[in-house]
Amino acid sequence: MDIKEINKKENEKIVFTSNDDKKYIFEKLKTKNIYIPFFNKSFHTIKRNKYNSIVTEWNGYYYALLKINLEENDRKIRMYDLYLFSSTRIPFHLVKSNNYIIMWKEKLFFLEKYLNEKYEEKYYDYNYFLYLGKNALNILKKVDFDNVTYGFCFNRFDNINTLYSIYDPFNIKTGPIMNSFSEFIKYELFKNGNKDQIDCIFHLNITEDDILLLISRLLFPTHYYDLFLNDNFNNQYNIIIDRQNNLYEIIKQIIKIVKKRNIISDISIIEKLVNQL
Repeated sequence: MDIKEINKKENEKIVFTSNDDKKYIFEKLKTKNIYIPFFNKSFHTIKRNKYNSIVTEWNGYYYALLKINLEENDRKIRMYDLYLFSSTRIPFHLVKSNNYIIMWKEKLFFLEKYLNEKYEEKYYDYNYFLYLGKNALNILKKVDFDNVTYGFCFNRFDNINTLYSIYDPFNIKTGPIMNSFSEFIKYELFKNGNKDQIDCIFHLNITEDDILLLISRLLFPTHYYDLFLNDNFNNQYNIIIDRQNNLYEIIKQIIKIVKKRNIISDISIIEKLVNQL
């Protein structure tokens, strides 16, 4: 392959155009042990090297060459993009299972222990977020994960927020599709101040357990937990406090749609909880 033009270098990636005007990316990998169980025609195509391997070792690092199959690859993703992305379904038995109840308990334990040991005035409302987390956990315990919709998903959007990044096969995870929607709603709200449209979620063939999972993940304070894992505490903390009520309004909007469409037989307990926040 002959290179016509190198378009840019960023984040350990080299973007270039070949002589036949196809765009490619030479991407640095975290490990040479790559396993990608599922493919979608929109994913960037992984090109094999002359040794018939998808991984190329160069200067002690591992790389892969991908042909980009999207024209608007630098555009920021929107909720509708996730809707299209989530249309591919994966059977439950092919998905790596995570015990979210244990994971959430561990995060709540970390928060409680960390903040009890390092209490400062700025942490005055951490009990409130622990309260949110425990209520989210109680809702999560109602979820039947055998009846949840599985597909391609993402758990965070800080580094995966363009069309290019969500169709990069090395970023792909499998799990409940509501993981993507819940975390994208919070990312857009707390990072960009956007209250993205949620209607498209309900155009998917979703179950009662999908909705319970969505609401529990929205309530669980991952955004608050993440504060204690980075150095930008003060700025992000103020944003979270200022926009927390907007999150509740989004959850109330979801509940309103659920009641109208009768997706959950009895949502009154969850509705009462959210109205008290």
